[in-house]
Amino acid sequence: YHSGKLYDVDTNLALGIRHLDALLRRYGKLEPALAAYNAGASRTDLWLKEFGAEDMAKFVECIPFTETRNYIKQVLTNKAHYSRLLSQQEPNMSLQ
Repeated sequence: YHSGKLYDVDTNLALGIRHLDALLRRYGKLEPALAAYNAGASRTDLWLKEFGAEDMAKFVECIPFTETRNYIKQVLTNKAHYSRLLSQQEPNMSLQ
């Protein structure tokens, strides 16, 4: 392994997936995992301590970094769109 591999798409994706998986396991909820992915775990830990983890909508709105707040909202919006699209049945194109 060497740092140049970070520019390789497959390596970059594998490391990103592994990192996000570790954050999801650590936090147990998507919102703080995304906050940690975007702004770092130490900041996320401080925000959870300050704002609480009971109400995730409140947690996201209290994040002082606009970029991180918007990142979480965009990922959640995209997740909802893809969930809806992937759950739709294929149309029946049979002629019979």
